[in-house]
Amino acid sequence: GLTYEFGPEGATFEPPITITFTFVPAELPEGVSEEDLFVAVWDEDAGAWVEVEGAIIDLVTGTVTIQVGHFSKYAVFVRVEPVPVPTVISAPPEPAEPVVEEPVVEEPVVEPVVEEPVVEEPVVEEPVVVEPKVEEPVVVEPVVEEGVNWSVLGGIIGGVVVLAAAFYFFWWRRRAYD
Repeated sequence: GLTYEFGPEGATFEPPITITFTFVPAELPEGVSEEDLFVAVWDEDAGAWVEVEGAIIDLVTGTVTIQVGHFSKYAVFVRVEPVPVPTVISAPPEPAEPVVEEPVVEEPVVEPVVEEPVVEEPVVEEPVVVEPKVEEPVVVEPVVEEGVNWSVLGGIIGGVVVLAAAFYFFWWRRRAYD
């Protein structure tokens, strides 16, 4: 997300004040809707980002408006579906050696003959060896999509926010002296 740090640190407001900052909607990932965006504040005690309720995010004007009771670090986040981790299909196990059965040799039947005995030769058939079919493993490659240059987007939005905050504080001081 894009992070904005407002100061001076420790400043609180009762009633809360409205902060509005801008962003460039064209630099968001393709297909992002207003429902996909949210604003969060950094909670030092919890060490985590906590979603700010009631944030108004307008993709047409490129503005974010929130009510805050204190200055802190605020960020704009995009909700995205987690990318599934590609799985690698392992190679099949090595095929086992084919089992070759010994051919069965039948003993020839010799019938007694008064004349010369006739002996038949046994018929031996060659065994048929069937090789198992081995398929190549399939590797699923992750899909890498071109994304938004968040550094540039953050720099632009951060610059606009800093200029807006400086203008506001100078205007407020001038108003206090009038």
